[in-house]
Amino acid sequence: MNQGKGEAWLISFTKAVRAVIGPDMILSHCPQAPYFKRSYYMNGGYYTINEQVGDQIDFYMLQFYNQVDSQYNTYQ
Repeated sequence: MNQGKGEAWLISFTKAVRAVIGPDMILSHCPQAPYFKRSYYMNGGYYTINEQVGDQIDFYMLQFYNQVDSQYNTYQ
């Protein structure tokens, strides 16, 4: 993602997996939450992925741990 290549790869990968497994199988992604903050990544991170292939992803299992500098230490 930091090099600007991750979004395109994940978009292509998601399309390829969906083509193989078909519409009746569940397809999920489990990124860490900061990947949805488009301002962190030159190509928008998961914001862009969701715009392009979000309709092919059945659900996201967001990781709210191991965030290092952007850790969640409060309930806010």
